[in-house]
Amino acid sequence: MSHHNTRLQAAVQRTFAEANNAILKLVAYNALCAAEITYAGMSFFVIASQALHNDMIAHAMRALDEHRDAASFWYVKRCNEQVTAAAARAAGVDLSALKSTSEKLRYIREKTHFHVDRQAVLNPSQVWEAAGVTGDEFKDSLHAVASVMSGVEVGLFGGEPLVVTEYDGSDVNRIVKSYEHIRGHVHGI
Repeated sequence: MSHHNTRLQAAVQRTFAEANNAILKLVAYNALCAAEITYAGMSFFVIASQALHNDMIAHAMRALDEHRDAASFWYVKRCNEQVTAAAARAAGVDLSALKSTSEKLRYIREKTHFHVDRQAVLNPSQVWEAAGVTGDEFKDSLHAVASVMSGVEVGLFGGEPLVVTEYDGSDVNRIVKSYEHIRGHVHGI
């Protein structure tokens, strides 16, 4: 395998891994939010929720990074437009919709997530509002990236498709209940 193909396969696998990690953290984050934690003070669950949110956004931003030097989804697409387009069609993915989400995430990244813009620092929630990324759009985009990268992996390099790790977040309720068994009922489950 040539140096270019080695880099391309590494980019495909890394992009898939970033999408997979974002999906896992999104599921865990949503399960933690659904636990309706009501404790008013600082707790591990508040910190964990913030960390899960930050990480899922960061993974998504890395997977969809549009910078010309980034080995991301868009790099893979530039390297082989034909195979990427075929993988997108096979997965039912609209690449223009994915590009739109990517641009929204780049805006968030540049204004408040990785860089703190001098103007945006006054109202970071406005950045998120202006970007307009919905929860369904975010989730669908992550699955789209994973599906397309899996198709590209098989189309270019053969072998088995890449599969998103199964996780349903059902352990979150047990973790909260275990905490409450020791500390008393301070959360909403």
